[in-house]
Amino acid sequence: MPDDLPNLDPALLDLPSLDKLGLPAQPEHLPRILLLYGSNRERSYSRLLVQEAARLLERLGAEPRIFDPAGLPLPDDAPESHPKVQELRELVLWSEGQVWCSPERHGAMSAVFKAQIDWIPLTLGAIRPTQGKTLALFAWLLSLHPTAAGRVYAAYGGVYVGVALLWLWLVDGVRPTLWDLLGGSVALAGMAIIMLAPRTP
Repeated sequence: MPDDLPNLDPALLDLPSLDKLGLPAQPEHLPRILLLYGSNRERSYSRLLVQEAARLLERLGAEPRIFDPAGLPLPDDAPESHPKVQELRELVLWSEGQVWCSPERHGAMSAVFKAQIDWIPLTLGAIRPTQGKTLALFAWLLSLHPTAAGRVYAAYGGVYVGVALLWLWLVDGVRPTLWDLLGGSVALAGMAIIMLAPRTP
């Protein structure tokens, strides 16, 4: 059990117990947690986050296992008998809960992470591999803009609001109200102020 967790205050860490969870005094095994991450970079922040999550899960009394996606083929590019595919599927069946962590690429999860999900079948015989499992999901949203990333995403917010109102009108067939248009204008004005403001080196 890891003891080197300087980011935690032990006095504030409420460790789960069998009594609190209402479980038998002698459970068959520790809670089994599978952790997946979505980057093969040498310094992968999603992998680092998953490794830290595994340390915390172990401290809380779980048995974490991390799947390494390096070498996992693209879906339909290799048979299901590929060793990495079999390793992933066996871990999915073994797990009782999962932690997914992916960097954001072009507004979506990474291809490395998507390949892992696509290799998890909806059914394995009569078994649904993900049925009844708890899932925690993390996205490393600011990885594309290392400089002033928060400012960039704040500006993007104005675009999202404007596009959502266009969708409401053109796709849903609902004409925006005056208040919708006013709110969208404020969001777009905020975006313009952020993007056009003078910058100091």
